[in-house]
Amino acid sequence: MQCLYINARSIINKIDVFRVTVCSIKPDVIGITESWATNDIGDAELSIEGYVMFRTDRNTGNKGGGVILYVRGELEPVEFCPKTKFPEHAWCRITSLDRVELLIGVCYRSGNVKIFGQDSHQLVRQLLEEVSQYHVMIMGDFNYPGIDWDMQLACDGATAEEKMFVECLMDNYYTQHVTQSTRGDSVLDLIITSDSDIIDNIMILENLGCSDHNMLSWNCQFGKKKLLTRRKMLNFRKAKVTDIRNALRDTDWDSLLDGDIEESWDKFKNKILSLADANIPELKAGNRHSKPIWLTNKCLRLIYKKRKVFTKYRDKNHPACKHANSEASKAIRKARRDFEKVLAADIKADKKSFFAYVRNKAKSTVSAGPLVDTSGNILQSPEENVEEFNRFFASVFTKENVESLPEMGSSKAGAWALLDIDISEEIVMKKLKMLRQDKAGGPDELIPRLLIMIHEEICYPLTLLFKKSLTEGAVPNDWKRANVRDYF
Repeated sequence: MQCLYINARSIINKIDVFRVTVCSIKPDVIGITESWATNDIGDAELSIEGYVMFRTDRNTGNKGGGVILYVRGELEPVEFCPKTKFPEHAWCRITSLDRVELLIGVCYRSGNVKIFGQDSHQLVRQLLEEVSQYHVMIMGDFNYPGIDWDMQLACDGATAEEKMFVECLMDNYYTQHVTQSTRGDSVLDLIITSDSDIIDNIMILENLGCSDHNMLSWNCQFGKKKLLTRRKMLNFRKAKVTDIRNALRDTDWDSLLDGDIEESWDKFKNKILSLADANIPELKAGNRHSKPIWLTNKCLRLIYKKRKVFTKYRDKNHPACKHANSEASKAIRKARRDFEKVLAADIKADKKSFFAYVRNKAKSTVSAGPLVDTSGNILQSPEENVEEFNRFFASVFTKENVESLPEMGSSKAGAWALLDIDISEEIVMKKLKMLRQDKAGGPDELIPRLLIMIHEEICYPLTLLFKKSLTEGAVPNDWKRANVRDYF
């Protein structure tokens, strides 16, 4: 699991450089301290596609502070809420395929006692003690420069708080992994784990924009990796449309759909899906790390060059590092500006692209959870969350009086049939033509674009199926199912 940590000193002012950096490193977990985010900055401005974001802003009115934790969505992170009242931290829990849990946290302890007072020293120790019962990976800026991390000891002249911080780590069997300076000559940005052997390949990277802290990257060896499940994507440009249509025209639908509605629907669906598998190739799986729509290859090359130059000189103030940083920043600003100019110029001809881009900057999906049950317990798994939603919705349903329901007659099929509804091929054809090909398929895996492509050939069998459903007073199970996301 690839991890990245950044002390940003205002992430919103470096958001484009940040997104390009994420695209170049492709981390699974990202920790941000000194985000400088406020209530005036919406989640959409800070979100990264493909990641779940956990955010805590400074709420004292003082400038600065704030933390953000990004975790790749396929790891299914669940927010974790410690009881300790430490002010600036964000946490989540992830579970590996072999059911090993890891608690991930990002913390920022301000060195300015005027903001949170001296209590921050004690609160950060209490926080570390609270989470020590878990497998933990913590990243952040703790502002304790007086510690020799090679020796894991407080230096001569260290403050009492720094000494107690080291003692707290030792008492709770933590390991701190960063030994090289991350700001000037000081090691302020730390990676703390409860398992000393899960972290390797720690690298000190260049700074982000004008931040005076270097970024950190490392690998976390955590359980068996979750496999990425992808929705099947078909390459319609290479589809053998004529072969599919001819096969459907040659099908004896009256004979094939001889059975009850459930059996007939399965035969129809399997016929369509088998023809699609045989005649429409799948798209090759693309890079799971999505990139900004305006990002150019030139920007990426300059980011890689900037990192290479920093690795050579290890000094952000070196002329070569300054030049590489300036070159990359200018290219990123120009790429986004040029993209937005073209988008605005083509607004009359392509309104959809323009407003899709604007909506993406104005809205973001938010994960529903974590949920708390009636006993006050935080629910961990998706199954528990779904059951809790179901219990709540059931509790607010209207309870009907079922004692005096009128009796209904029955049809020959054993249910009340809707015999006065006429379904014609003209009606079915009209509905098929109204399908939107940009919509995703449902649980039956029948993609609207595929149905539109063969609408003339499937109009008759669909009409038979709808009539059969009304006659029998039943619907196939597929028609009762839906894909429900845990986002709102």
